[in-house]
Amino acid sequence: MTPSRSPIAAVKALVSHQSGYAAHDDPTAAAINIIALMLAWNGPLYPVYVIVLTGRAGLPWCLLTMLISPFFYAIPWLSGISSRAARLALSLPNRFMWWNPIQRERFAPVHGYPRYATHAIAQAAILGQELMSEARRSAPAARDLQIVLNASESTVNNRQARRLAALWSAHKGTIVQQRLKGLPFSHDIIEPLRSPEIARSVAVALLELVER
Repeated sequence: MTPSRSPIAAVKALVSHQSGYAAHDDPTAAAINIIALMLAWNGPLYPVYVIVLTGRAGLPWCLLTMLISPFFYAIPWLSGISSRAARLALSLPNRFMWWNPIQRERFAPVHGYPRYATHAIAQAAILGQELMSEARRSAPAARDLQIVLNASESTVNNRQARRLAALWSAHKGTIVQQRLKGLPFSHDIIEPLRSPEIARSVAVALLELVER
């Protein structure tokens, strides 16, 4: 027979499990996960608080406050959903979606394919996760490395790019990060047929960085 755990050992094991469940590479996400778990575990005690403060008059409706606990408990799982969602997407049929569902095939530029594949997006998400994992283990092979970000970007996650730079810097020293300002929110800033003036200004800035 397997010896039963002492109450103290059981509590320690539970705390260790919950700490691992709340862990996240992003410190902000990790903090949010811990707060969510605190709220989730306090959920069953909410009816006790209500009864102490208002008496039994709140029964049985105050018991409904416990229903929110599962939603808080799911937050740490959702914080890591990107890689899980990507692997789930790969198990589903590949779909080709319109970049612009209104303009469809009329969406400029004409030499660009107006659709994207869901499997391609999923593979890109998995590649990003693998890149982060590799960056924790080893330095990049490039001798000179600069990361160029659009300061106004709304689609590409600049925070993740900064995290990648921090991981590489831990092995290689400071990784130069360049932030281009005064650009639109879209990351498509180098296509001359879409925004000629913006593309020219970005090309000049990139050439200057390369020639340094």
